[in-house]
Amino acid sequence: MPSNTPRDSLRQRKPSQKRSPSSESRGASRAAGKSSASTATDKSISMPFALFFLVTLLLSITIPTFRQYNTYPSTVDQCNLASAFPASNMFCESEKVRGHVEFMSEKVGNRMIGSPELRQVHDYLLKVIRDTMKRSSENGDQKKLPLNGHVKVSLQEQFATGSFFLDKFIGKDLMNMYDNITNIVVRVDPISEDSGSKRALRRSPEELFEEMPPIYTNKWINHTEENRNAILINAHYDSAIGSPGATDDAVPVAVMLALLESLVTTPTKIKSPIILLFNGGEELGMHAAHGFISQHEWSKDVQTIINLESCGGGEGRPMLFQAGPGHGYVVESIEKTNPYPQASVIAQDLIKFLPADTDYRVFTKHLNYHAAGVDLAYTRNGYVYHTSRDALDQIRPGAIQHMGETVFNLVYDLTENHLAADKIGSLKKKHEPLFVDVLGLRLVVWQHAHQANAILGYLILLCVVYSARWVLPSILQKNNSALFHGALFFHLVGVFVSFVTGFVAALLTAFAMIHAEHTMTWYTQNWIGFALYGSLFVGIFLIINSVANSMVRSTVKPLAEATGRGVYELAEEAQFWALEIFLGIVTVALYFLGLRTSVVSFLFMVLLPVPFVTSLVFPSVSLTLKAILGIAPLTAYQFYSTLLMSDAAWPFFARMGNLVNAEYACAAVCTCFTFFNLVPLLPYLQNVRKYHLISLLAFGVTGVAIAFAVHTPSAFNADRPRRFAVNHVRYVNSETGVIDKSYIAVGAVDSHPLKASLNVLYDTPQHITWQRLSRVDELRDFSSAYPLNNFVTGAKISLANETETGRVSPVRFDVRVIKDDLTDVGSFTWQRSIKVKINTNTAQQGFFTMLKITSPFLKAWSLDGDIRRDEEDNDSIFVRLVGEGQYEFSMHLQRVVLGETSESEIRNQMRVSMNMDSTLSKRDDDLELLHALFVDKGVHVSELVMQQYNTQWVL
Repeated sequence: MPSNTPRDSLRQRKPSQKRSPSSESRGASRAAGKSSASTATDKSISMPFALFFLVTLLLSITIPTFRQYNTYPSTVDQCNLASAFPASNMFCESEKVRGHVEFMSEKVGNRMIGSPELRQVHDYLLKVIRDTMKRSSENGDQKKLPLNGHVKVSLQEQFATGSFFLDKFIGKDLMNMYDNITNIVVRVDPISEDSGSKRALRRSPEELFEEMPPIYTNKWINHTEENRNAILINAHYDSAIGSPGATDDAVPVAVMLALLESLVTTPTKIKSPIILLFNGGEELGMHAAHGFISQHEWSKDVQTIINLESCGGGEGRPMLFQAGPGHGYVVESIEKTNPYPQASVIAQDLIKFLPADTDYRVFTKHLNYHAAGVDLAYTRNGYVYHTSRDALDQIRPGAIQHMGETVFNLVYDLTENHLAADKIGSLKKKHEPLFVDVLGLRLVVWQHAHQANAILGYLILLCVVYSARWVLPSILQKNNSALFHGALFFHLVGVFVSFVTGFVAALLTAFAMIHAEHTMTWYTQNWIGFALYGSLFVGIFLIINSVANSMVRSTVKPLAEATGRGVYELAEEAQFWALEIFLGIVTVALYFLGLRTSVVSFLFMVLLPVPFVTSLVFPSVSLTLKAILGIAPLTAYQFYSTLLMSDAAWPFFARMGNLVNAEYACAAVCTCFTFFNLVPLLPYLQNVRKYHLISLLAFGVTGVAIAFAVHTPSAFNADRPRRFAVNHVRYVNSETGVIDKSYIAVGAVDSHPLKASLNVLYDTPQHITWQRLSRVDELRDFSSAYPLNNFVTGAKISLANETETGRVSPVRFDVRVIKDDLTDVGSFTWQRSIKVKINTNTAQQGFFTMLKITSPFLKAWSLDGDIRRDEEDNDSIFVRLVGEGQYEFSMHLQRVVLGETSESEIRNQMRVSMNMDSTLSKRDDDLELLHALFVDKGVHVSELVMQQYNTQWVL
C-alpha cells in the first residue's frame, strides 16, 4: 500500500484543479486594462512635441499657400508673347491699356453722373472705338494689324429715360428715376462665310463698321427666352463722388477696349454676338444698366452676362463672387480657361448683408433670372475703394493682366462653346452653379440642383456606417458598444457648448472694446482681429472640450477594456463623429436658409473622415501620417479662404457705419473662420497630454492683442484713411437763390467712434467752429444719400457766418399735377390718384436729387404705368432722380371718410407733402477749407461733398 505523503497528495490533486471562468475573465480583464493603458500611453503625445509638430505642419502649408495667393502673372512675358504672335487673342497689359486708365482716372479724375468730366470720358471712349475700327491697330512694336473681316461692329449711343424699384437695398426699397442716362453700346456680330473667306478678308472698314444714330429710349421692351445667344460684357465709366475711380471701374473699361481691338483684328472666328456695354451710370443706383437691359433692342438677344467691377484697389486677381442664377456653363468655362482662378461662394452670400450692389443684380432680375453669367471684381485693398486714393499708382503691375487674361480667355471660350445645346439646357433657377476655389489652382464647379442629393446621400452613408460600427453590435452582441453613444453625446454637447460660448464671449469682448472706444485697430493691423477674437475663441473652445474629453475617457474606459482598444483611440473616434454631426447640422441649416456657404461646411464633412477611413483600411498607419492626412487639406483650404475673405471683408465691415458696428462683424467672422480652422485639429488634440494648456497660450495671445489695441494711437493711417461724408447744407429758396440757413454736416462712413475721429477738428481755423457735437438721429441732412444715410453717424459744424444771408445760383423745380382723380369706392372709402410731372434744371448744374413723398394715406405708387407697389406699413417713399431732369410718376392714396364731406375737403385731408433735396457735387470755398483741413490731418473726405438745396410742396 503506497504511502500518502503531502507531496503525493498535491501531485494527485493537480490534474483535477481548474480555474473558474470568472477568474479567467478577471485575468483577461486585467490584461486588457494593462494593454489599454499601455496603448493610451503609447498614443499620447507630449505638449512640446505636439506644438512643434503642429507649428511645422501649419507653416509648411500656409507659407506656400500665401505665396500662391500673392502670385501675379508676368506682364513682360505675356506682352512679349503677344508681340511675337500679334494675330493671337492674348491680352497684354500694355502702355496703351494703362494709358486708357490714366486718362480716365488722372487726366479727367472724378466723373460723377451729370458732370462735364463724365461727358469728357464719354467722348474719349467714342473716339477710341472709332479709331479702332477706321484704321488698322498698332501694337507696342508698331506692327500693322488688318481688320479680320469675320465680324461686323455696330456702335450706338443710348440715352435712356426710365424708372425701376431697387428693392431690399440695405433693407430699404428705393424708387429710381433717370432721364437721358448715357450708354455706349458696341455689338460685334459674326459674319456668314457664304461668300468665301477670301472675300471676307477683303472687306473694307466701312463694310465692317456701322455707327448707328443715337437712340433715345423710354419704353420697356419684351424679353423672351427664344433665340437668345449674345454675350453681354459690362463695365461702367462713371465714378463715385470724390474718387478718380482707377480700379472702379476704369481698369475693366480699358480691358473691354482691348477686347474690342482683339475681336476685330485677330483671325479667331466667333460664333455668337458679343455686346460691349460701356455703362455711363452705375454709382448712384445702377441706372444705366437698367436703361440698357429694359429698353435697348439688343438686350433681347442677351443670354450670357459678364459684369466687371471692383470693390478693391488694383491688387490681386479678380474674384468670382456672384454666378448664376441660370445655368453654370459660364463658371465651367472659367474653370476650364483660367489658370489662376479666385472665387468664393461665401462672398456671394456675404454681399446680401453688406451695403453694396452691382449692375449684375439689375441684369439678372430684369431677365427674370433666366440668364447665365458671372460677376467679377477686384476685392483686395478695398481701403481705397470710393476714395481719392483709388488712383493709378495703387494698381500693381500684373493686376490688369489678371483681369485681362480672365476676360479674354472666358469670352473666346464662350464664343466657341456656349451655343451647344447640352450647355444651354434649361435656364431655370434650379441650375445655379456652386463653386469652390482650391488654393487658387483650380475651380471646382457643380450645379446647385445636385447639392441636396449630395448632402442627403452623404448623411445616409454616415448613418449606415455608424449603425454598422456601433448600433448593431450593441444590439446583436449585447456588449458595451452602447457606451460609445454616451461618449459621442458628451463630445457633441462639448462642441455645441464651446462654439456658442466662444462666439458669445467674442461678441461681449467686442462690446467692451466699443464702449472703451478702442475699436477697429484691426483695420490697419489685420492680425489683431484674429489674435483678439480668434484666440479667445480657441481658448474657450479647448477648455470646454477638455472637460468633455475627461468625461468621454471615463465613459469609454470599460469599452476599451472589453475590446482591447485604447481609450484615446475611442475618444478620438467619438470626437470625429461629433464633429460630423455638428457639421451636418450646420450644412443642412445653411442649405435651407438658401446660403451657398453650405458647400463649404459640406466639403469639411467629406474630407474630415479621410484619416479615420485610412486607419480602418491600414490599421498600422502612424498617428503622424493620420494627422497630416487630416490636417493638411482642410487647413490649407481654410487658410486660403481666410486670406481671401479677410482681404475683402475688412474694408467692407469698416464701411458699415451705424448699420452694424464693424467690431461685432469682425468678432463674428473671426470666430467662425477660427472654428473651421480648428476643426481638422480637434480629433488629434485628444492625443496631446494636458492639451488644455494650449488654452492658456491662446488667452495669452488674446491679452497681447488687447494690449496692442489699447495702445494703438489710431485705427487709421495714410494708406487706410478714415472716411467721412461731408455735406454743406444750405436751405435755399429755389426761386430766388437766397440762403436761409447754412451749416456743414459731417457723417462717419466708418464704424469708428465719431467723437474720437473728429478730434482732428478741435484746432480748426476761426472761420469754422463747432456749434455742437451730437448724433443727428434722423440724419435729414443726408437724405440725398438714402438709403445709405440710414447707417451714417453724424455731427454738425456751424459756420462763423451762419446768420448771414447770401445768394447762390437759383435752381428750377417745376412740379405740375397732370392728373388728380378722386373716386368713391364704397364703404366710406375714397381713393385719390395723383400723377405728377417734374421738370428741373438740376442736372445741368451737376446735381442729383432725392424726393421724399409723405402722406399717412399713401397706399401705392407707380412708374410709367409699368410698376406698382403697395406700401401697407410705410407712409413715405423715397425717389432718386438722376439725369437731365424730366420725370413722371403716380401716387395712390386711400382713406375712410365718415359723414358728408366735400371733395375739396377730402383732397385736403389726403394731402401729400413732397420734400426735394438737390445736391451739387462741386465744393465751395467753405468745403475746400474743410477738405484741406481733413487731408492735412490724414483723414479722407469722400462720398458726399456737396451743397444741398431744399424745397417743399403740398399737393
